[in-house]
Amino acid sequence: MGDNYKNIDIVALPENTGFCYPSQKLPVVTKEQSAITVMTDLCKVSSITVLPEASVDVANHRMIQKGISLLFVVDLQCCVIGLITARDILGKKTQQFLQETQLTPSEMCVIDIMTPLEDIEALTMKGVEKACVGDILCTLNNINRRHMLVIEEDNEGYRIRGIFSRTQIEKQLDE
Repeated sequence: MGDNYKNIDIVALPENTGFCYPSQKLPVVTKEQSAITVMTDLCKVSSITVLPEASVDVANHRMIQKGISLLFVVDLQCCVIGLITARDILGKKTQQFLQETQLTPSEMCVIDIMTPLEDIEALTMKGVEKACVGDILCTLNNINRRHMLVIEEDNEGYRIRGIFSRTQIEKQLDE
């Protein structure tokens, strides 16, 4: 090493040290603006996942911890096999499953109440690029959904590019 370099001080890692997480700044928008302005772009923000065998309690805790209401359910190769939302966990799906199976809430797994891949619909990135915020709200309202995924195709096939959340859009709207 040359004479112009110096040693940097090293410190012990303190107890209860956490992590930095990427954040996506949420601008105030109007319904006429590009839909991209209200999409959570998974090229900029990490997706949060859970395994199908995880308990529903673990999934719920992860959502609360991250301040989100949707998790991607993935297999061991990180391929999406479904979704689970806070509404699934706290709503009728859970109650119905528990009544049908006589299981306790702590015995219930994500796979028991998730929405499987074959039941998930999405918008295409090409369609979203031409849409405005109002178009997204109209679509979410017409299909009575809180979330909508956005997919795009690349050389390896399809991938989830983004997520629209009605709650997030409502927070961002300048009304």
